[in-house]
Amino acid sequence: METETLLPLVCIVDDDDTDRMIAQRALRRIGVRNPVRTFAGAIDFMRYMEATLAEAPPDGRIPVCVAFVDLRMPPPDGFELLRWIRRQPKLSHLQVVILTGSVDPQDMRRAAELRADLYLPKFPSDETLARLVAEASASVLQAIRIAKLQ
Repeated sequence: METETLLPLVCIVDDDDTDRMIAQRALRRIGVRNPVRTFAGAIDFMRYMEATLAEAPPDGRIPVCVAFVDLRMPPPDGFELLRWIRRQPKLSHLQVVILTGSVDPQDMRRAAELRADLYLPKFPSDETLARLVAEASASVLQAIRIAKLQ
């Protein structure tokens, strides 16, 4: 199968087993065909991404489109993970959606300062999830196609 026909990965990063399961089930329920990978914390996600980045072509983007990230996790927390993601040039396309129980305006402001793409309360509507994943997938697939043309 050609790379451009593969759907990019959707990641869920949350230290709460139940919340990871709810998010993963919601994605399946709404018919998301992308592969979904869950991580029990920022460290697990970072290790996975570091290995993936090491294998990525120098001029290409890795096929991951969106990461749903909880804020309240054992260190490194969601803010620290967001900061790490934004420092990775090959993850510049990755949409980071803060998916949290926090409605604290300071948390919202800090996430925006760290360039989160979206800040959503747990758990958004099925329509919102479907739209987010579809748009993120289309964006990554287009970027991969353009990179192959260059």
